[in-house]
Amino acid sequence: MLLQNRRHSFWMRLRMPHGIDRRILLLGLLFLAGVAAGASVSAHLEGETRIFAQAIAKNFFQLRPEQSMRELFFHAFLPDVALFAIIFFCGFCAVAAPLLLFLPFFKGLGFGAVCAFLLRESGFSSVKVIAFSVFPGVIWSAILLLLACRDAQRLSAGFYAAATRGTAVSTDRFCAMMLLYLLLLALGCALQAWSGFLFWGTLPQG
Repeated sequence: MLLQNRRHSFWMRLRMPHGIDRRILLLGLLFLAGVAAGASVSAHLEGETRIFAQAIAKNFFQLRPEQSMRELFFHAFLPDVALFAIIFFCGFCAVAAPLLLFLPFFKGLGFGAVCAFLLRESGFSSVKVIAFSVFPGVIWSAILLLLACRDAQRLSAGFYAAATRGTAVSTDRFCAMMLLYLLLLALGCALQAWSGFLFWGTLPQG
């Protein structure tokens, strides 16, 4: 009972005055921590691991100019849809809070690793690629990811309270918000695919 009360009070304290939710601040900090960790790991790649990463980066630069807008869209959309599916199911689990805290860190880990590796291998010439082809889409999807994780944590806490104290739980708002986040994600990925199609078309080939 003491452990249950502590868990409940922890999430209740994650609300600052004037409606500012500390959940978003915590999840945002975890995302930034993931970016820093990914950059650190990428900066220390050596041996076969670095060769493998170089091969992936080479294929990235060679294939992107040849991809259609549809291919660019699904390349950006599908990985985030997988994360949102995990978030959705976690919302219906009463003990999913630790996993929901890990997902923003995981998102930042990939972003930091990619940016650091591109900068290490290509130097200043990769800044344009990161700024126009990587950064906008990642930041947009990261914001939606943080909001979705926050809502999933609230629902998860609601199911935990229902299991321990018999309170009622409503899932309508959560499902509606998740649908909205997916629509916004699709819109962002469509804009990213369109801008990416124009951007890669302006780069010199070969």
